[in-house]
Amino acid sequence: MALLAAFKSDFKIKDAGFTLRQNEGSIKPALVVLTLFVVLQIVVTLSLGNGPNYDFETLLYQALIPGLDEEPMFRGVLLFCFSLAVVSSRINFFGSPINIAGLLLVLLFGLVHGVMYIDGEWHFSAFRIVLTGSYGFILLWLRERTGSLVFPIVAHNMVNFVGQLV
Repeated sequence: MALLAAFKSDFKIKDAGFTLRQNEGSIKPALVVLTLFVVLQIVVTLSLGNGPNYDFETLLYQALIPGLDEEPMFRGVLLFCFSLAVVSSRINFFGSPINIAGLLLVLLFGLVHGVMYIDGEWHFSAFRIVLTGSYGFILLWLRERTGSLVFPIVAHNMVNFVGQLV
């Protein structure tokens, strides 16, 4: 019911992060976090020792698509809807206003990447849940700090690309 009320009232699509405009003073911190995020991905990838995957089609896909697919859903529509459904105060986390709805989405993001049904069997990876949940928190921080999906989309695609390239 709250969701319907939001759409009937003065809802603007930018409320769900669909805007190119960044919050005032957020670009420099977002660039720092984006850089640290990519460095983290390089360290994690090298630590796992999976080796590079230079298949051009895979590299192109990872550089362009995952962020465009997942960020509007997780840090856009779902974050907006969860924030309406789970009303909570926001805690300032290094300049980014984080609420319970965002933390629930971090958990969901981790679960979506760590619990899979493959070839008729369920697979559970606590490592993938924690890793992608952590990445989801960084993406949430970027979304809330900037007020836009631009940095989370770019960060998501860069991290996926680097993960294949390194």
